[in-house]
Amino acid sequence: PVKEPSDHLNQTIISLTKQTLLDFDIFLVDYAQSRESSKAVHNHFLSLVDAVPQITIRYAKAEGTNEYDAFSTGVRKATAPNVAFLQPGDAVGANTTADAIQLFARDFTGLVLPNVPGAFDLSRFFPPNQGVNAAEFVTGDFFYPNIFARRIALLELDTFRLSDRPTYAIKELLIRLL
Repeated sequence: PVKEPSDHLNQTIISLTKQTLLDFDIFLVDYAQSRESSKAVHNHFLSLVDAVPQITIRYAKAEGTNEYDAFSTGVRKATAPNVAFLQPGDAVGANTTADAIQLFARDFTGLVLPNVPGAFDLSRFFPPNQGVNAAEFVTGDFFYPNIFARRIALLELDTFRLSDRPTYAIKELLIRLL
């Protein structure tokens, strides 16, 4: 999701160009609320396409005005079997793509919770071999939306239904997915 061009967005793109496996597209979904901001996002997209020719970068305008509407638009318009949600400023490790694909080969649920430096610690919600800490997961005030998931699973779940309540949108999606 992109609301405005920024150095944070560039940081994320740079980290993605350092992947050991470059078999992915980057999809910028513009959820800017003004025409001027949206034009700036589109112009930034065009400059990124020229600057990063080794990766396909695509653009879409969100079917709404918040980042969860942008996530849902991205899922609907994506063509790959797996999707990842990253925020401008996220920097992923060099093996993130390869690791996610390996996990998808073994993970029948179609959900991976990546370790993104600086992101909210998800491990407390999903302790190894203990299931989901549902009480804390549902009642917590914040949930950082960094996930990888199978696109078909997200489409069947109707993506982010509570897009007007960002704190709950991804929680509700993940509860349905789990």
